[in-house]
Amino acid sequence: MNQGFVALFEGNLSLVKNIITDLTYNLNQDSPLYFSFLNLKGYSFFENSQYEQAMKIYEEYVNLAKQKEDLDNLHIGLHQLAMVYREKEEYKNALDLINQEYKIIIDNFPEDSLKNSINLYEQGYLHLKFNQYKKALLLLEESLKFAVESDDLISIACSYRALGETYASLSNEEKVVQNYKSSIEYFEQADDEIGKKEVEKMLKELKEN
Repeated sequence: MNQGFVALFEGNLSLVKNIITDLTYNLNQDSPLYFSFLNLKGYSFFENSQYEQAMKIYEEYVNLAKQKEDLDNLHIGLHQLAMVYREKEEYKNALDLINQEYKIIIDNFPEDSLKNSINLYEQGYLHLKFNQYKKALLLLEESLKFAVESDDLISIACSYRALGETYASLSNEEKVVQNYKSSIEYFEQADDEIGKKEVEKMLKELKEN
């Protein structure tokens, strides 16, 4: 399973397809790896921009988690389904799902800093898409606080990046540069070259405008 996610991260989609085909014949819903299998399958469709197929997979994920009364996987499934809606620019549907996920986290995992950070990041980013910049900043600052508590370098980097994007929408160049540089620093610490290069490109485009 890990090989599949590594291949997906590296963009080796043909290998991912082969791994998924192999797993399809070797896993069933009772397997402890089945949720990871669905996530890999959903991500592979997502990366191929096959959003309808990805939605079907994550809907299966959510329904199975509900059936098993598995709250940990339920919040993950809701989050992943929201990610697909966001990519389709169906922001209201995405936010509805993220709010459902947030209630599960607050009610059942209130002390989990990473879960809180990831959810608040998504809330903030969606409010940015709605041009609700003040609300977005509040949520993203809260996301950053939880990310720092969790010591998760990628979450810290993502929160800084989204804060930079929000300040860019407010034409506050000083804050944009400050947050983008922090994002680059944390992506570098996490050895995430893709994330680092993406923000470096955003910073370069800012300076060229």
